[in-house]
Amino acid sequence: MEPLYLRSASTSLVISFDSGEAEVIHWGADLGDSLPDLAILGAPVPHSAVDAAVPAGLLPQASSSWRGRPALRGHRIADGVPGYDFSVLLRVAEVTASAVGTSAVIVQADADAGIRVSSALTLHDGGLLELRHTVTNTGTSPYQLDELATVLPVAPDAVELLDLTGRWCRERHPQRRAIEQGTWVRTGRHGRTGHDSSLLFAAGTAGFGNRHGRVWATHLAWSGNHEQFADSAADGRTMIGGSELLGPAEVILASGGSYTTPALFAAYSDRGLDGISESFYAWFRNRPHHVLPAAAPGKPRPVVLNTWEAVYFEHNLITLIELADSAAELGVERFVLDDGWFRGRRDDHAGLGDWYVDEALWPSGLTP
Repeated sequence: MEPLYLRSASTSLVISFDSGEAEVIHWGADLGDSLPDLAILGAPVPHSAVDAAVPAGLLPQASSSWRGRPALRGHRIADGVPGYDFSVLLRVAEVTASAVGTSAVIVQADADAGIRVSSALTLHDGGLLELRHTVTNTGTSPYQLDELATVLPVAPDAVELLDLTGRWCRERHPQRRAIEQGTWVRTGRHGRTGHDSSLLFAAGTAGFGNRHGRVWATHLAWSGNHEQFADSAADGRTMIGGSELLGPAEVILASGGSYTTPALFAAYSDRGLDGISESFYAWFRNRPHHVLPAAAPGKPRPVVLNTWEAVYFEHNLITLIELADSAAELGVERFVLDDGWFRGRRDDHAGLGDWYVDEALWPSGLTP
């Protein structure tokens, strides 16, 4: 089967099917109009290892001798007994690619285990890759799904990892570490996003920054419980990805049942983190509900004034109207009334988030 080649902006994605499964053998810099020799892109066979190239598949599998973190974890429950079909042997059954070479659907299946996984990939105009998997139980008995992760390989010269953490008043705090053998996992258990959630998970060349270095970055589009990780194998290959964090027996697929992962968005840049941001922004700003009709001029985002650091909790209609008038004279187009209008909210110890207008401050409501 011919390899799959997706290309957009300055990014190329190459998927080989030589091993029988789908394997990403290149995600990174644009390779041009035609593919180079795939042998150049393939992985070597190290000494004291399996006597064949072990694929780092689009869905890494222990059945292919991958010794890192598998993408699919689960087992079948047959006649009330768990533990069957815990290690699937997924092989490519179908590949459908778009004519323009920017999207594809790859189906891999294990008929004996009764598992089918469909992977949808889209390389958007700005080079942002969108990836999600759907697993379907084609067997006759229930299948308990423990995890289905979306992962991508990074180049060997990606030696540093950047993610974000934080707490209240110190959100989105960057932290770095060297990529070493093993797995680094960031787990979110809030059931929602939080101050410490890692907006971006990035691997890059030594010392990469905002405007320099090669960077491969992912974002899991999921606000519930989740994991993001970097998995580095003994042979030097590193995968980065993420998954929804499922609870015990949270997802049990009946015969014919399916589960779809959250989307993993991924970007490559040879210009540091700014290039990653550009790929995300290009996609975000071109979503259909953000784009005006072609005949209409583009509309920039409005200039905003936020009241918080001007008045804090001291809400007073006369002061706020003066502030709004001054803002309008400067060309401000949107006036945001921030914290302090809630009932009983006179300091940081009460009232946040109950969303009732304080009648003592605003006897006529917020209408004035």
